Amino acid sequence: MYINQIIRLMSTSLYLNLPYRIKDINLCKSGKEEIEWIQHEMSGLMALRERYKKQSPLKGMRISGSVDINIYTAVFIETLQLLGAEIRWCSSNIYSTQDHAASYLAELGIPIFAWKNESQTDYWWAIFETLHFGPNIGPTHIIDEKGDVSLMISKGLEGEGNSSILDIPQETESEKELNLFLKRVLAEDQSCWQRLTKDIKAVTIDTQTANDQLKLLLEEKNYPIINLNSSIIKTKIDNYYSCKETIADAIKKTTRTILIGKSVLICGFGEIGRGCAKSLRINGASVMVAERDPLR
Repeated sequence: MYINQIIRLMSTSLYLNLPYRIKDINLCKSGKEEIEWIQHEMSGLMALRERYKKQSPLKGMRISGSVDINIYTAVFIETLQLLGAEIRWCSSNIYSTQDHAASYLAELGIPIFAWKNESQTDYWWAIFETLHFGPNIGPTHIIDEKGDVSLMISKGLEGEGNSSILDIPQETESEKELNLFLKRVLAEDQSCWQRLTKDIKAVTIDTQTANDQLKLLLEEKNYPIINLNSSIIKTKIDNYYSCKETIADAIKKTTRTILIGKSVLICGFGEIGRGCAKSLRINGASVMVAERDPLR
């Protein structure tokens, strides 16, 4: 009840100091049950916990994270906390949050700002919220799946030096909302981004999209960038095999129909496209591929 009352005041202030914002804290029980079961599939992370939890190797790190919130990433986020890091988290997608997983993390005391079907305004607010570890205290490390944290920081820094860049017309609704949000930040605090970014030591990225966003950030600050997307483990296990494992099941659950005899178009044929195409073909669909790369 207290959280909901504060949320109604969001239009009046950016700095609410909320412990979390999720759909429903009462979903934590179902989240816990599923996460405890899924931990058996994540033996690598569980082994890291067992080996290093007493040493707290991540102590002193303040990690701002923006990744899809689901039962798998919840195990990862919890692991960072158990290894000593101070963390704040949001989703990298307005649609993909599993609310029971977010509820589980909030129940653990992790500041998380994510719920399924966020508005674009709420999405940028949630990212902004993950960057605040205290008065004038920002993150030391950023885990940025899609690159939107880096985009917000880079445009925020640029806007502090030249506010007119926030008036440049944008093509997408998301970029329009970001500019409006940054104008609001600038109106309340003209040196916000300089203070929030002064302690950043490294940024990790998970997607090719984020690579492009980070080019903007590098123009402002010389941060070490760790490109996880180009590693073999990320490319094969996450992009190829994970999509191959999950795409058919996700479509069947969402549409409540079988894939046999259906026509499917795969737009793009990188590692993700190949994994999806193979999975859907095995499940009986007629698969076509549209790829603008002439070599493929």
